[in-house]
Amino acid sequence: MIDTLSPVAPIRRARRNPRWDYAGGLAGRASVVQSRNVNLLLYARAFMWFHEAAHFRNAERQLLYRQKAGSSLRVQHRQVIEALIEQGRELVRRIHAGGGLIKPANGFSVQDLQSAIAELENTQLQWHGGMAKRRKAEILKDVFDVA
Repeated sequence: MIDTLSPVAPIRRARRNPRWDYAGGLAGRASVVQSRNVNLLLYARAFMWFHEAAHFRNAERQLLYRQKAGSSLRVQHRQVIEALIEQGRELVRRIHAGGGLIKPANGFSVQDLQSAIAELENTQLQWHGGMAKRRKAEILKDVFDVA
């Protein structure tokens, strides 16, 4: 049986830079594991997601940190990072629905996956900003007692 867990959503292809094309093209590919064991398929999918996130970070370092990032690169960056976050969240949801199958003895845990997603979310916030007014007011009130 081939992996029946369909990808969350293919990343829209970035057309201007081949590095983003490759980073974006990785996400959405079905894993090559053949098994009837859904737990094994989810583990393989999570393993590949970590690989995709690492490759994304490498492309990000090359394209955004080592040179001045233009608006088209930032748009492509946002598209890829949003897709990675969405796919990571879907993996966590599926893992929890399957009974929390990934154990630290396998090399990584659900908490590792959640931490990587949180790191991507922080990067997204740093590069693309945007905080809801309600959340901003809540933080200001909690930290500075100011509304």
